[in-house]
Amino acid sequence: MGRYILFFTIITVIAMAALYYWQNRLESFSYEASNESFINPERGFYTAVNLFEPQYLNQVREKGFSLGHAFILLSQFRDAPLSSEFLQALENGLEQARANNIKLILRFAYSDDINAPDADLKTVLKHIEQLKPLFNKYQDIIAVQQAGFIGAWGEWHSSSHNLLASKYQIIEKLLSSLPSSRMIELRNPNDLLDIYPKALNKKQAFNASFQARVGFHNDCFLANQHDAGTYFPDDKRELLRKYVKQISNFTATGGETCSATPNEQRTSCNSSIKEMTEMNWDYLNFDFYKGAIDRWQKEGCYQEISNRLGYRLSLLEVKTLRNIKQGKDLRFEIKLQNSGFGKVYNPRQIELILRNTKTNQEFSFLANPNKDSRLLLPLAGQSRSIKFKINSSKLEPAEYQTFLKLADPLLSDKPLYSIRLANKNIWEKQTGYNNLRIAISIQAN
Repeated sequence: MGRYILFFTIITVIAMAALYYWQNRLESFSYEASNESFINPERGFYTAVNLFEPQYLNQVREKGFSLGHAFILLSQFRDAPLSSEFLQALENGLEQARANNIKLILRFAYSDDINAPDADLKTVLKHIEQLKPLFNKYQDIIAVQQAGFIGAWGEWHSSSHNLLASKYQIIEKLLSSLPSSRMIELRNPNDLLDIYPKALNKKQAFNASFQARVGFHNDCFLANQHDAGTYFPDDKRELLRKYVKQISNFTATGGETCSATPNEQRTSCNSSIKEMTEMNWDYLNFDFYKGAIDRWQKEGCYQEISNRLGYRLSLLEVKTLRNIKQGKDLRFEIKLQNSGFGKVYNPRQIELILRNTKTNQEFSFLANPNKDSRLLLPLAGQSRSIKFKINSSKLEPAEYQTFLKLADPLLSDKPLYSIRLANKNIWEKQTGYNNLRIAISIQAN
């Protein structure tokens, strides 16, 4: 008799477990990717801007870009502090950049001539200190800052004051003056290797440490085998390339192509896409070198490069329950894919939005707020699932539309600074939301 009771007990437990599983099994929803070209923040082609002629900053988005490169010449202050008039004019330009919904790649330099001098160390450090209030006030529109200040064009060569001997001191001053969420980029991988001999790895990435905030910009990209001296000397070429490949997984990487060695350029579609993939390229100058841009357009890969510069995130799948009782946990698993060359290198705010279909009242829930969002989002060539677990007890019984919002945490009220996913028929332009196209019903107990 006892055996029969045990048998029926086991069967009952199994049946109840099966019923619970089927009642709580997450439904799966799939999405169609899009090849459409569109603007997204902090990535893609950029165009040059003059912050001292802010009336033209509206042209950046008109050209189809979200990034402007601001080269700021300090030649009149090689032997003097930055004037209040200069700082005010610079602030006016930054204010207009924000008003025009763009982000900036900043670089300061004392010379745009190989034969002209830069400034001494004391002056450089003083100038960075003077710029610190602007760096903090306008951190929201700084995509990344190229280290600058040293040598012609701020490219860390030909310094008339031997500033490379003090390069770490300048880097420390820059990083401590910029907000901890912002990165700088160095021009020469030899300097990176010298300052940080062991390349940044995944465990060290995306935090406020100095090394995690130092990337690379290459202003002779695809020129020849060593990119016009970028990966030089030849016996260190592979070591330097390997180093850049490693850190570019986690730090901002960009620059421009170059006409320095036109007979040796590697700008065919095949070699360009291969290099951008390997080096996790985030942004590129559209204005120069036009020979490379024209070649990509002629060979037919321009749109692919335009679409894939930086991150290109798309929805693969969402799993959730469409019907739950009030007070039960509402679970979402949102799987994103990154088919771009690069990554999201500045912090993002990952939010699940529930909108009551009758009242239009919205409720926002953050994904794992204790973890840096850049560790939750997929790196180049990866897919990752972002999970939400929400107690529905404070949500009234109703039907809710669901959205994913990838906002800039400093500009969350500006939809143009939110990330649009590369899927068909999901973008809600007026809010900056990605519509998951799933209706959730919360039912009264």
